[in-house]
Amino acid sequence: MAEYKLLVTGEEVVGMAFPPHTGVTAVSVTDETILTAQEKFIKPVLNGLYGPLLDGEYPELASGYIKAPLAQYVRMLMLPQLAYSVGIAGISSVKNANLEPCDGKALRLLCRTARANGLTLIKRAVDHIEENADLYPEYDPDENVLNRVDISSQFVL
Repeated sequence: MAEYKLLVTGEEVVGMAFPPHTGVTAVSVTDETILTAQEKFIKPVLNGLYGPLLDGEYPELASGYIKAPLAQYVRMLMLPQLAYSVGIAGISSVKNANLEPCDGKALRLLCRTARANGLTLIKRAVDHIEENADLYPEYDPDENVLNRVDISSQFVL
């Protein structure tokens, strides 16, 4: 894989998006999952500001506004991996002697909640960026996918 940069570490994701004592560790959070979340959910919103953030510019923006929604999106992508195991015998529910896996409905609810949390937090970041446009000249509000598409109750408006 070509060289890539991450806006958040696995350790930060665990600290921000998973309750303590869940058993989820930084090792559980793959770089590929973080990269997928960045490219799918953060880059289309930040557009021209995305590259400078990857290069370490605007560290206060990254730590104060971008890492939290990114961690929620990573959580959303990880939940199915945590609930199910893929192996030679097919797909199975992950469980042990003390825990029962959640059903598909509960898993979808958890994923929707993480997505909603991420969306709320990225909108907070956008509000900050747009209110301080002179500080972030690379950002173009017309290129922000959230300013072009409205998703409500899973309907694209």
